[in-house]
Amino acid sequence: MPIQRQLVNLGTETEVALRVKVIKKLTDVPDLQPLFSPRSVAVIGASTDPRKFGGFPIHYTTTRGYKGGLFPVNPTVKTLQGLQSYAGIGDIPGKVDCAIVSVPASRAEAAIEDCVAGGVRIAVMFSAGYAETGKAGARAQRRLVDIARAGGLRLLGPNCMGVFNRPLEFYGTFTSSFEHYGGDGFPRAGRTGIVSQSGAIGIHLMVLLRDRGVGTGKWVTTGNQSDIDVSDCVAWLAGDPETDTIVLYLEGVPDGDRFAAALARADKAGKPVIVLKSGTSEAGARATRSHTASLAGRDAVFDGAVRQYGAIRATSMEDLASIASAFDAGIRPAARTLGVVSISGGAGALMADAAADAELRMPDLALPDRQKLLDIVPFCSPLNPIDTAGPGMTDMDIPLGFLDVALQSGKYATLALFLTHLGLIDRHWEKLAPGLIARAKEYPDVLLALSATATRERQAIMAAAGIPVFVEPVAAIRALGEVAGFAERHQRR
Repeated sequence: MPIQRQLVNLGTETEVALRVKVIKKLTDVPDLQPLFSPRSVAVIGASTDPRKFGGFPIHYTTTRGYKGGLFPVNPTVKTLQGLQSYAGIGDIPGKVDCAIVSVPASRAEAAIEDCVAGGVRIAVMFSAGYAETGKAGARAQRRLVDIARAGGLRLLGPNCMGVFNRPLEFYGTFTSSFEHYGGDGFPRAGRTGIVSQSGAIGIHLMVLLRDRGVGTGKWVTTGNQSDIDVSDCVAWLAGDPETDTIVLYLEGVPDGDRFAAALARADKAGKPVIVLKSGTSEAGARATRSHTASLAGRDAVFDGAVRQYGAIRATSMEDLASIASAFDAGIRPAARTLGVVSISGGAGALMADAAADAELRMPDLALPDRQKLLDIVPFCSPLNPIDTAGPGMTDMDIPLGFLDVALQSGKYATLALFLTHLGLIDRHWEKLAPGLIARAKEYPDVLLALSATATRERQAIMAAAGIPVFVEPVAAIRALGEVAGFAERHQRR
């Protein structure tokens, strides 16, 4: 039975490529449990060096405490990074859910044949030199897919950076980002899932979110998308009970119907999908072809389709990270009303302008509440945006007191507090942090946000309490507006 929602008509071009044709497609989701949460993992091309492509997954996964089976495959050594090494998949005792293939392209076909013979369910291919290199590479990639499909094996990649599951401590990836901060570069375990066609972009997004305190649960890169693609991953995460928000970077959509179905599935589950797409210009489209062999379509058509199926379009990686951090708070405002408390009149004006763009309403407080603010600071500006004036820069009791008046009024479903650089001043932070956390607990239905510079540790403290932190106040309002708009649309259902 056809689904009635179709693409918007864009003038003389009515695009039908991104349309869900049958309801069955909404539930036609591949089983990616062996990819995201494998019980056993083999690393083909495993290295004794923990800083090589075939060594990273073993190093990270063993040192972080993965509880499943981990089996290095390297016929030249007997032990490898403290584990027994195997000559091939067939020598491993028991079944293997997921195999990581980290060998040159010249040996990759034999590795895939070994996976098929050994009953592996999913192979993650680091190996490069396929469709991204031209026609010969594309032919070699098709052979890999033919071999895998004939044997019931699913492929992620080739030319991908892999996958990880932070709560499970499974790291099927060769990123070096976990070495940040003296080896403390792992993200907080959280409920945001990252899907990226590009490995480097996927890691950059994880780092941006990590340093804002946003927890990543599952992370995957699809590379050339010879088999498993971004649509499969989004659709699977839409049904994953451990994922609340999905962050997506892509360069091209190989199957518009399935992509739209994945977005619709996430929307039906009440999970925002925040999309960043490259290839919107001629030069960008050319770059995507040389990167992951993707074809970028008309951007206006893509934008209309994305919004029709409930996803949110980000304009940059920073924009995506800001929006994701706002959703990570887990609060869906009951109305599109915004209160702003600021220690800067200029910042308040910028935030008010941004609120108008975001279609957030900024009602003023009632006269008795405005008088309460004037009683605290007689020369403040009690209209919304509320300006504490100079005293709010030196005594954190003042902005916190203004926040109390705004919260107690019940007028605002979302409240943003701008404190410029004060998050980096220890004596202010010692009062501010517990004060904001206490108020967030007292008003759990209000989305409370802080715009200020702060260390990554302090941002993480706030994020864990459900208070997103934004350095840029305009970006804060845009992100909060997306959350409010998403909540409003779902409340109307």
